[in-house]
Amino acid sequence: MVKEAPLSVDNNTSSYYFSVVFEKGPHGYAVRVVGFEDILTSGDTLEEAEKHAREAISSHIQKLDRDELALYTTPPTELTAKVIEIQPAGANQPE
Repeated sequence: MVKEAPLSVDNNTSSYYFSVVFEKGPHGYAVRVVGFEDILTSGDTLEEAEKHAREAISSHIQKLDRDELALYTTPPTELTAKVIEIQPAGANQPE
């Protein structure tokens, strides 16, 4: 299951919105923040994964300047998540 949702993080003066992907695996949820490849976290439950995502984002945005943060002050108007299958090069492809 892939769940993508905007995640709001309050940073004392403003709220910032981030698109976060929660991917269910055999050992819980893996979490990725769209646009921030270096933010990776996880949790045993969806709630725990969201908590960890909020903590990781909150820590990361401390390093961003005001102009960078301005990009995240409006929630996205639409989110689409889709699981796609990719065949490796050279694999049996349908003709």
